[in-house]
Amino acid sequence: TQSINGVTDPFTGQVAQFQVNGKINGPDGVVKGVEIALQHVFGDSGFGFNANATLVKTNRNFDTSDISGAAFAITGLANSANFVGFYDKHGMQARVAVNWRDSYLLTLGQTQGGTFGAEPVNVNQQVQVDASASYDLTKQHLWPLVEPAA
Repeated sequence: TQSINGVTDPFTGQVAQFQVNGKINGPDGVVKGVEIALQHVFGDSGFGFNANATLVKTNRNFDTSDISGAAFAITGLANSANFVGFYDKHGMQARVAVNWRDSYLLTLGQTQGGTFGAEPVNVNQQVQVDASASYDLTKQHLWPLVEPAA
């Protein structure tokens, strides 16, 4: 508890004491990383790709030997990479993407309603694949199906 600006409790005439709760900054940490990207189209073929990777590291990884319940680590950091192959020519578009993210520390302290100290919650590495394709239809493509307007 603490007093604030000498405010007096009107019932006791004493300096009022307040319970103050608030967020504070935790310990400091350093995050270093690099992101690289490459995009290339193979001449006039319509084929190409995009690729990128993010590599990160920190001096504040989770210390599994700290059983004090007061551990500190920077959460959410993970290396990742993405690759997209595509085709875009003659009204046809196709795309396949592969996204990868390494395992990472999501949070410290589980939230099931109990007091668990600083038990970590980790996320396993993930790979996701997406694909899409489309074709541009024009009047020339639809001519046999649609009778021309008079």
